[in-house]
Amino acid sequence: MGLAASGMEDVDVLIAGGGPAGLSVAWAVARFAPGARVLVVHRDREIGLPVRTSGGSWAVRLRELGVPERLWHPLRTLVFAGPRGESRTEFGADHPVVLDVTGTYRYLAEMARGTGARVVTGSAVTGVRREGGGYVATIADGAGERELRARFVVDATGVARTVLPMLTRERRFARLGVGAEYEFVDESPERSAAVLFVGRRFAPAGYGWVFPAPHGRVRVGVGVIKPDVEAAPRALLDEFLASDQAARFGLRLGAMTGKHFGVIPAADAPGACVFDRVLAVGDSACQALPLVGEGIRYCIESGREAGRALAGAMREPEREREHLESYGAWWSGRYRARFEHAQRANRAMAGFTDRQWDVAAGFLASLSGDDLAAALRMELGATGWLRAAVRRPISVIRFLTGCKTSP
Repeated sequence: MGLAASGMEDVDVLIAGGGPAGLSVAWAVARFAPGARVLVVHRDREIGLPVRTSGGSWAVRLRELGVPERLWHPLRTLVFAGPRGESRTEFGADHPVVLDVTGTYRYLAEMARGTGARVVTGSAVTGVRREGGGYVATIADGAGERELRARFVVDATGVARTVLPMLTRERRFARLGVGAEYEFVDESPERSAAVLFVGRRFAPAGYGWVFPAPHGRVRVGVGVIKPDVEAAPRALLDEFLASDQAARFGLRLGAMTGKHFGVIPAADAPGACVFDRVLAVGDSACQALPLVGEGIRYCIESGREAGRALAGAMREPEREREHLESYGAWWSGRYRARFEHAQRANRAMAGFTDRQWDVAAGFLASLSGDDLAAALRMELGATGWLRAAVRRPISVIRFLTGCKTSP
């Protein structure tokens, strides 16, 4: 369904970006404010293509969000490979998964459309200005440009932050996680083990991964932090695949089926995600966990919260500000401290030497599967640290003292 052919269209909520954040906002607004005119404008011609993320997440969190299990591949083991040593952890019920990214995005689009939201592809928001109590946006597609009026605007355009700089003092992020990934037919006999590899040779200021994925595929990638390093992730990935490391991890790669390139924010969390009647959601609000780059489930969760806030503002206009601010308060109360801790860890690890990474591998070996899952989500509490210290006290002490002790 496209835009109006003539005249200026009016919508209640204009959402720039049809990724998991924008689509989740659209679903929630239409779900909790029946009859609301909700429009998602998405620049790509298809939802979920091209793929720009590996799709790593956690089964327990996706189940809480109601994402169907048919859309992910379960992982039961994590190998954390340092330059010299490695740890191997077996997960229990709290285990990681790799999503069918395209399938997941299209599922979210179906949910949004099913509640009455419109999703327009092959279009982009190229301008927004304030007018009266709302906004006038310029939408460009293959047929040219049109304008429409919106009461509320949502920036869900990812690190591009297309809308925010037009209407606020917010700017694009200066520090980014940049990744390159190749997908292959997976001919490995073991498809339940993921690998994270680190070290200055293949993943300076970042990490690499081997993720068995849905549909008999495996994703191999490298991500780095810009501008912390100059190295290009694609060149590092090519070098890794040409080395003997694939054999180290038991990889058996069939035909290549795709190449994916993506960018996520790796900056400090912004001070706000609500700007008058403009909301930032997902990567545009820096809602991707900087420790491991996990973003999809945060996009879904925050998108739904933002959508509920917008729906409340439409149902009770006299309490509009209260409803809108509830979204920002929810994010700050639930995740801000966790993300700030993760950002500090990200900055520290970006400068790790190979020796420090080997010490980190020893620390991870001290964690049970459940505690490792919590640690990677920045949820490991005091009791988790205590359990690790009891299991391998020297490894924990080395890690906490900055990896200064010889391994």
